[in-house]
Amino acid sequence: QGEVAAAQALLAAHLHAGHPGVRREHARNHFFAGRFAEAAAEAERLIPLQPEDHELGLLAAAAALELGRPAAALA
Repeated sequence: QGEVAAAQALLAAHLHAGHPGVRREHARNHFFAGRFAEAAAEAERLIPLQPEDHELGLLAAAAALELGRPAAALA
């Protein structure tokens, strides 16, 4: 978990630049740290801004499944 926390801190420090890849990785890092609600919320915020990034949709769906929300995962 130490590496995940270090990565999250590094990503958070660069979020202000708004780079799409950094924002996606920030959401992914939430997921891998077990913070599924944060991962889902971040991915869902980013999907309209980056509709070509299909990984965001997969991430949002996976987080919804982890949260026990299968209907949201299929939306």
